[in-house]
Amino acid sequence: MSKVQVEDLKPSLVYIPTEVCENIIDMLDSELIVDTLENIATLHSCSLVCRDWRVRSQKMLFYKVQLADTTSFHRLSTILDDRQHLRDYVHKVELTGYHLHNTTSIFATFPVVFARKLPNLFRIEVAHIPDTPETRFPRTLVSPKAKALPYIPLHPRFPAFLSAFKAVSALYLAETTFRTFSEFARMLNGLPNLEELACHSVRWIAPGGSHPGADFATQPEWVAGKDTLPPFAPKLRKLSLWNVAMYGAKRLIWTRGPHLTLLELTIPPSSDLEALVDDGKALAIDFGSCTGLKALELFFTSQFSMDTHGGCIAELLASWKPLRLDPVLKLSPASENGTTRRGFAEVLRGIGTIIEAWLQTLEDPTAAGEIQDHQQVKYELKVEIYEWESMGRWWMDHLESCFPTWVKLGRIDLILLTPQGTYDEWVNEVEPPQSGTVAVSQVEEFASSSLLKMTKPT
Repeated sequence: MSKVQVEDLKPSLVYIPTEVCENIIDMLDSELIVDTLENIATLHSCSLVCRDWRVRSQKMLFYKVQLADTTSFHRLSTILDDRQHLRDYVHKVELTGYHLHNTTSIFATFPVVFARKLPNLFRIEVAHIPDTPETRFPRTLVSPKAKALPYIPLHPRFPAFLSAFKAVSALYLAETTFRTFSEFARMLNGLPNLEELACHSVRWIAPGGSHPGADFATQPEWVAGKDTLPPFAPKLRKLSLWNVAMYGAKRLIWTRGPHLTLLELTIPPSSDLEALVDDGKALAIDFGSCTGLKALELFFTSQFSMDTHGGCIAELLASWKPLRLDPVLKLSPASENGTTRRGFAEVLRGIGTIIEAWLQTLEDPTAAGEIQDHQQVKYELKVEIYEWESMGRWWMDHLESCFPTWVKLGRIDLILLTPQGTYDEWVNEVEPPQSGTVAVSQVEEFASSSLLKMTKPT
C-alpha cells in the first residue's frame, strides 16, 4: 500500500470552534442535587482537557458550588482564601447532605465562614436528604462528636451574619425543619434583598416566638390602604410553597399582602394528617390581601381529592381579588410520574366545575350585587404539563370539555413542556388515552355550592 493511500485512510480531524465547546460545557447545570454531583465530576474532567476548556470549566465549577459535608465545606473556604479571584465566580451555593440536622450542621456555620468571600452569591439552596435506602446521594462521614437533632441548629446571631450576603435574592429550602417559625422569620429578615423564597417540605417544631409582625391578631396597615412594607423580608415578592406546614404557609402569605406577585402552592398545601381534619377547613387560605398577585400557580399532588379539597379550592378562588389587569391562574400536576394522564385529566374535570362557576361570578357581576374593581380584571387560565407534542390534541379536546367558557372567551392556554427525564414522564397506562375517553367524575355538586359561595356580596 502506497504512502498516499495510507494518508487517505487516516481519519480526518474535525475542528470544533471553542465557542461551541463552551456552550456545551455551559449545559452542565441542573437544579437536581444528584445531577449537580455528576456535573461536578464531568466539569473536573473537562478542565483537564486543554487550556481552551479550562477557563470555562473552572467558571462553571464555581458558578454553582455543592457542599455536602464539613470536608467540602472547609476545602472551599481554603481555596477561596488561597485564590481570591475565584470568589467572583461563585453565584450559587447548594448546602445538602444527610447531616444538616445535627450539631455540626454546615448551614449553621455557613454565613460565619463565607460572609465576605462570596460577593456575587445570589442564590442559596439548603436541602436536607433523608437517609433512606432509595437515596442515590453518596454517604459521607460525620464527626463522631456530632449529635443528631430534629431541626437545624441556628445561633441567635445567625441572621446578623446572614445579612452580609447583600446580593442574595433567592433562597430554596427542602426537607428542612426549624425550631420555631419565629426563628425562620428572623432568618429571612437577615437577607436584606431576598425576593424569592421556595419551600419544599419545610416544618417548624413550635409555631410561636417573637419576630417582626408576629402579632397576627392585629390587622396590617395595608388593610387601611397604607403603602407599607411587609414586617420581615420586605422585598420578598415570589413564594413557592410545596408541602409546607399550614401554620407557616398562611403566615407567609398573610405577611406579604399586596406585595406578593407570584405564588406557587400545592393542593393540598400540606401532607400533615393534622392539617386534613375538620372537613378540610384547616386547608383554607385567604387571598383577600393579595391584590398585587400576577400569577397563582396550583400544583395538584396525588393526595388531592375533590370530596376533601374541592370546597377549599372554591373558597381560595373566591377570596382572590387581584387588581392586576391580566392575572394568571395556572394548573399543573405536582409530579407527572406520580399520576397517569387520565388521573390528571380527572382532576381537571373536577376542578373545571369550580373554575367555570368562579368565572361566571366574574363575568356576570350583577349576580353578586355591586360591581367590584376585581371583577373588571380579565383572568387567564393556563394548564402546564410535561408532555410530548403528539398528545397535544388529546389534551386540548379534554380542556374544551372541562373549561368551555374559558375556551369560548379565548382565555385558556395549554403549555406543553418537553420531558427531560423519567421524573417528567407519566405513569404508564394499559392503553394510551384517546380523545373523548375520559369518564365524567361525579363532582357536579360542587358547581352549585361553589357558585353559591362566590356570589355572596363581600
